[in-house]
Amino acid sequence: MSGSRGGRRDLMAGQLGVWHAQQLDPDNPIYNMAEYIEIRGTVDARLFEKAVRTAVSEIDCFALRFEEAPDGTPRQYAAPSTDWPFHTVDLSETEDPRARAAEWMRADLRRPVDLRGGELFTEALLKIEDGLFFWYQRIHHIIADGLAGSRIASHVAAVYTALRDGTLLPGEALPSASVLMDADAEYRASADFAQDRQYWTERLAGLPRAIGLSGREPSGTPRELTRHTLHVPAGAAAELRSSARRLGTSVSGLALAANAVYMHRATGQDDLVLGVPVLGRKTALRDIPGMTANIIPLRLAVRPKDTVGELVKQVSRGVRDALRHQRYRYEDILRDLKLVGGGGLYPLLVNIVSFDYDLTFGGAPSRAHSLGGINFNDLSISVYDRSSDGSMSVVAEGNPELYDPEAVRAHVAQFLDVLNRLARAGADERVHRIPLMSDSEQRLVLEQWNDTAREIPAATLPELLRPWAARTPDALAVVHEGTEVTYADLHARANRLARLLIDRGAGPETPVAVMLHRSVDLVVALLAVLKAGGAYVPVDPDHPAERVTYVLEDARPLLVLTSTDLAPRLGESHPPHLAVDAPETLAVLRDLEDTDPTDAERRAPLRPAHPAYVIYTSGSTGRPKGVAVPHAGVVNWLTWMQGAYQLSSEDRVLQKTPFGFDVSVREFFWPLLHGARIVVAKPSGHRDPAYLAELIRREGVTIAHFVPSLLQVFLREATAAACTTLRAVFCSGEALTGD
Repeated sequence: MSGSRGGRRDLMAGQLGVWHAQQLDPDNPIYNMAEYIEIRGTVDARLFEKAVRTAVSEIDCFALRFEEAPDGTPRQYAAPSTDWPFHTVDLSETEDPRARAAEWMRADLRRPVDLRGGELFTEALLKIEDGLFFWYQRIHHIIADGLAGSRIASHVAAVYTALRDGTLLPGEALPSASVLMDADAEYRASADFAQDRQYWTERLAGLPRAIGLSGREPSGTPRELTRHTLHVPAGAAAELRSSARRLGTSVSGLALAANAVYMHRATGQDDLVLGVPVLGRKTALRDIPGMTANIIPLRLAVRPKDTVGELVKQVSRGVRDALRHQRYRYEDILRDLKLVGGGGLYPLLVNIVSFDYDLTFGGAPSRAHSLGGINFNDLSISVYDRSSDGSMSVVAEGNPELYDPEAVRAHVAQFLDVLNRLARAGADERVHRIPLMSDSEQRLVLEQWNDTAREIPAATLPELLRPWAARTPDALAVVHEGTEVTYADLHARANRLARLLIDRGAGPETPVAVMLHRSVDLVVALLAVLKAGGAYVPVDPDHPAERVTYVLEDARPLLVLTSTDLAPRLGESHPPHLAVDAPETLAVLRDLEDTDPTDAERRAPLRPAHPAYVIYTSGSTGRPKGVAVPHAGVVNWLTWMQGAYQLSSEDRVLQKTPFGFDVSVREFFWPLLHGARIVVAKPSGHRDPAYLAELIRREGVTIAHFVPSLLQVFLREATAAACTTLRAVFCSGEALTGD
């Protein structure tokens, strides 16, 4: 190997990236790449070892050694050696030879490498059974890239065949890795380097932050990737190739387009970047084993209304342009974009492998199997289109910090499904019409999950609430700040108030506003409105006066149920009010019957289609709007809740949600439908985690609801850990965070 300083050479840019990454994590074996070639036929182990040793001696990347100069700069030099071990392992007598072979190879692949003197490659011949051998080869990425595997394998096959047949060995000298080193040094000092930098700077300007399929960023480089492989039979693979030609592209272009569609549909990104492994060298140098491989960005604009044909053309054009600038290193791009040390430029790498592996060893056919070779800290999808039998393989490799094995399996299956759907689509098919779900998943979601037909009682809430009052009259129904109310007392109080409301004109389709603080009186008032046949309209006394006025003016309720302390807030312009705790009101209520009102007493019969309540929206996107929910809807919801979560009379449900939110409906009425107890928090208690924790412990609460943000605050409360009676916590109302 020619060079200066006693044969010492600078590392090529690609090698330098591997060197620094390995020094940062010396025990990480991720930079090992390996494969095995399955040989079916008789193999002479002695001749095979001789063939491999001959090839290693003739391919000078195997002779590379590395050191640090006094100033810390890494150098490389050639030091050919013949004393490296060749492993011949007979596993044919073991219980499961294939499994043992996989263990042996995986153990070697996981072995860290010392770049200053360790074994940079491993060669082994594993006998599986008579007529079946695995030739295993592991190479550290600093001396060779993925393309080297096919060139080395071809040379070994040729040498072994010549030795076995007794013919002349291949006489043509293989090009030296120093040619690659010279080309790399010349490029980085050339005008092409500056032009490529300008191209990538302009091409990637304004690039938005990438979103990965996991939704998270890795904290570092993994030690090993989680891998899953799917095989595409020869017939299906032939159809993919034919479809690619019909769309005016190759399997490579089709796979890139499919990945773009997959990322777009899965993440919603219109402006995305795929990482594409390339040779990183001129075509004339592609047959030289060495390390120049690069990962270039393919930036694509994927819009829902784009056609498949338009996307395929964009991919072809993008790849063609990017390949003209493929020698500019990914590491340099990161530095230019000031992304060094971050999550990287793209979260999905797409690798298309079509190196020729149609090799025979002394007449014995073979098939190559990759074991790993792409060091990527997120997710990669590789399409291997190199099998002699016409089949393909699709492999997903994911960072285990971001993807568990099931997620990796799901992603490769979904990608393959999108690839097949894209292949079947016409050029005029819109991208947004290509689904992510498989046929079986669509059947699951559209048919099985929607097979929700159930018997729902054709009844109103008062009808369904009545039985528990008769069944367990002495059981506690509501507790609040030391006050305990039985089922009999609760319904008796609500029935008397309902009759008073009927006397005032309440009935089906009549709104009745309720403005009360959280209390037993609030529970009684809501029940009373329902029993009278009316629809309650929550008016939160903590809301600004402007909103209170707006709701009352818009809803035009018959009257407002309130309390003596809140009544002064209702001026003459508001509807008439009834203070439920006023002495004159209590005097009237004492003289009314406490049995359930009937349709004969109501202004009109109460039916499931009549509204049970009217809740106003927040108004964050405009003026607040009142939404009327019928009894049938509430009964449907609470019937489903009971079927899913099986509330019992032993449960104690925390009521802390302001009654202007729908969630409060299940806190009020679900317990009363099944003999459970409502534990009512004090008016301001829903904002106090310490108070809530103490209340839950004191009252033995088993069911509670939190919005995600309040749940996070509650979990930070030291005493929350003692809330051991909770058996279910419902969480809704906001987007759930990952944790």
